[in-house]
Amino acid sequence: MTWVIRFILNYSFVNYIDLTAWILVMIITAFAMEGVAYALHKYVMHGIGWYFHESHHRPPGSKKGLLEKNDVYSIGFAVVAIILIFKGITNFNEPYFWIGMGLTLYGAGYAIFHDVIFHQRIRVKRPKSIRYLNRIIAAHEIHHRYSRGKKGYSFGFLYASKFYSQPDIVKNFGDYLKNKEVRKDDVGVKHKTD
Repeated sequence: MTWVIRFILNYSFVNYIDLTAWILVMIITAFAMEGVAYALHKYVMHGIGWYFHESHHRPPGSKKGLLEKNDVYSIGFAVVAIILIFKGITNFNEPYFWIGMGLTLYGAGYAIFHDVIFHQRIRVKRPKSIRYLNRIIAAHEIHHRYSRGKKGYSFGFLYASKFYSQPDIVKNFGDYLKNKEVRKDDVGVKHKTD
């Protein structure tokens, strides 16, 4: 217990204003990671890194074992976060620790939604009454049904536009793609013009 007291006393130079600013850096980093993850998913995982990501697009039941080649991306993000946290743990007045914690916060959200709730890598009951959760589930379902290699839709993980909250959007998405009058919105989804 005395090491905890010594730790707090050693880092008492972190005042509340600084701490608030650093927590804000952590939160901004977590939110910014959705944009980074979107770009990496679209341009790397569905581009040059398809060799690893393809394992993730195989049909349910065809995967063997707990891990898949695609997990190399999650491990890579985790290594970066760990390095930043360890680099910053000796001085909380530098951004490394807080950026690493922001990466970790995003990674936790990703793991809970993507791996547990959507892909059921740990069996849990999907909550049905959370509208935003249903929206990102629909977007990710469309991604898995209509995305292969360099072509695809809905590359975000924790963000989905209101387009995906339409009733039966997953069932009717093929009809949207066949329609001649389509436009691209800010998340790369083709849909009817209003």
